[in-house]
Amino acid sequence: MKWEIYMGHQLIFNSITLFTDLEACRQFIATKRDQYIFLIVSGTFGETLVPLVHKYVRLDSIYVFCGQPEKHTWTKQFGKIKLVDKNIEPICQAIVSDAAQCEEDLKNHS
Repeated sequence: MKWEIYMGHQLIFNSITLFTDLEACRQFIATKRDQYIFLIVSGTFGETLVPLVHKYVRLDSIYVFCGQPEKHTWTKQFGKIKLVDKNIEPICQAIVSDAAQCEEDLKNHS
């Protein structure tokens, strides 16, 4: 992710953690117990990572950021994948919307 994209959106999210190592990312997701995770992955990284982490309860939604979205038909088999796009703005907008819905759902279940 480009630095300016990261800087431009860090105020929207409570925290942003970047990974280049698949196993470190998987472990991070597996050990989160106190917050929901909204994951942005590249198409290539996601194709390997998503099958490993899709089952985790705290992983709410997955977004695939890739220059060639049409290549990633594998994404259709995972219900937590909300969007595959080559632009970051629609992904950020989707995360904001999905996070608000998640928060509303939590309030309604309390």
